[in-house]
Amino acid sequence: KLDNNAAKADLVACYNNLINWYMLTGEIDVNIATGKPYTTNIPFNANYADTDNKELTDGLLGDASNTYSPTWIGFNEFSADASGSLDVIVDLGETMSGLRNFTVNAHHQPSWGIVLPAKVTVYVSDDGKSWKEVAATTVATESIESINPAAVNIVATASEDVSARYVKYTITPYGKAVGKECGTI
Repeated sequence: KLDNNAAKADLVACYNNLINWYMLTGEIDVNIATGKPYTTNIPFNANYADTDNKELTDGLLGDASNTYSPTWIGFNEFSADASGSLDVIVDLGETMSGLRNFTVNAHHQPSWGIVLPAKVTVYVSDDGKSWKEVAATTVATESIESINPAAVNIVATASEDVSARYVKYTITPYGKAVGKECGTI
């Protein structure tokens, strides 16, 4: 989804996806988590609250140039559970197949103490109780440390296509973590 506040890079990416679709070349990623309900194991930071538990899957990406944008939601490391991680569980509504790429859009603004997560681990389940780890990625911030602020798409890729109704993102923070979007492609 694009709105009037879309960044040039978002418009270019959308245009390229449309060209690929029209020319039937390349692959088009579809975020099947858009509009799906989710739960979290810890509350949102009051300064970056979620409205009706919909921002993480509304399809709108956060604007890196506006930390106070209502498109950002945030979690503070001090409110993380005993494991120190944030869990976001997305209910896809039905078992979906062909899942491979799992994304988290995160805000990075070290000068404000807002940094990318250290790691994103993805689990899938058919019943929301028994979980299987399918993907994980460690986030290297060294390459973007000088970029302040930045919105970064973090992708964890499974080694093969998987099927699931529920997708759990376990987000391990470096510090104060502000996230925006969780998606399943």
